[in-house]
Amino acid sequence: MDDAPPPTDHVLRPHHVDLLTILVFAFKEPDCKDIPPAFLLHLYRTLLNEISEVSRPKSHFDLMKTVCHGPSADSEKSQRVIAAIKAVYTCSWGTVQHSDLTSADQITNFFANLPSLFVEKAEDEPPVLMRRSIFGYFSRRCFVSFIKLSFFGVVKLQKDYQSWCRGDTSAGYDPIVKDQMSNTDLLIFKTQADKKSWAKPDAYEA
Repeated sequence: MDDAPPPTDHVLRPHHVDLLTILVFAFKEPDCKDIPPAFLLHLYRTLLNEISEVSRPKSHFDLMKTVCHGPSADSEKSQRVIAAIKAVYTCSWGTVQHSDLTSADQITNFFANLPSLFVEKAEDEPPVLMRRSIFGYFSRRCFVSFIKLSFFGVVKLQKDYQSWCRGDTSAGYDPIVKDQMSNTDLLIFKTQADKKSWAKPDAYEA
């Protein structure tokens, strides 16, 4: 059993940051409460499809388009959610960028605030996302993966994410080669899964 592969490793990709942004503004922000059931179900389905990764991730443009054109999207409360999500993205000279994540410090602060989604504040006050729920597990996994990154890895993630938002769908999706010479500068905390490559099916096999 010593040669058994470890649990699947997790690498932060640009679309993960988009999904976390939607989770934050859809379920944490006080102005985005009482979402109409039809639009809430649409958000659940969109997030579940992307988080499960049974198909290739949508581009930033396609993901935003899907989120903004669901059932009851024209209602006042749905528009508050959509406006809150859109507000963090700015357009300049035909390009899009996440205005709150334009530096390594900003993306670090973004991930530093993620535990507020899944950490209990008090025994009688449940967290926004239950730790063992799909969304809670996804948020925690992304948070842990970010903690493992070195400063170089944080800068690379931030730059790849902004390039991805501008339409470069290949940015941030380069394969990670696991050897002592290639990824030591990306990670400062390594698990067994980060040190050795294991045979596994192709991505998005389903």
